[in-house]
Amino acid sequence: MDKTYNIPLRHESGTYSFIDLITDNDKNLVLEYQKYGDIIEYEHPDNGNNIILYEIGKEDFEKSLKAVYNEKGELKTLSVNARNNDRLLYIHYENGEEAQQKILEFAADNADIIIKKISAFKGVVSRLFIEYFDDGEYFDFHAKLGTPEQQKEIIKKYGKESEDWAGDYASENIYGDNDRFGIMIRCADTEENCNYFNLAVDLMAERIKEKSFTNLNKSDDFKFIAEEYD
Repeated sequence: MDKTYNIPLRHESGTYSFIDLITDNDKNLVLEYQKYGDIIEYEHPDNGNNIILYEIGKEDFEKSLKAVYNEKGELKTLSVNARNNDRLLYIHYENGEEAQQKILEFAADNADIIIKKISAFKGVVSRLFIEYFDDGEYFDFHAKLGTPEQQKEIIKKYGKESEDWAGDYASENIYGDNDRFGIMIRCADTEENCNYFNLAVDLMAERIKEKSFTNLNKSDDFKFIAEEYD
């Protein structure tokens, strides 16, 4: 590794930049930085998960790091602004109940970001797809719109059985914040990862279905399809 950063797991309550932290501490969150790929890697102290973050440059890390310590002096969150994007690097949950609460709060906000993007489309929509994926390391959730014109081309090219397959539609995927989603799941208790992921997916899919339908110009054969891909 090109550089090692030690972020104290305990510190006086407050919010600190990188230069404000006193790193002479017995218990640290140890971040290993690799210049090739701008990769940061660490082992989560609560659950032992190995977490890897990409495209976070050393300069962005050192200039924009924000470490938040709660009233108990525990490192609560660690975040940076990398390539003009706010990135969550680490979060500490007190217990499973807090993890579920925080993840579901994020899920509602994330769904609303996607809903806003969906609602901006003014054309006719014949399919609204929700696709998601979890392999324990990579987490994806996105929406996709299909138009009647695309649907006709798909049926002509592949047959009617393909009109409900998102991958055949040329529209771009519509994302929220998958980076934050993945970190929030990975920082939760290992044994509960799948449950937290499924709870978040169910909430986001249902919220998108409920709140975006009224803003869409739907075709007569419109369908909402939510499914996991591999």
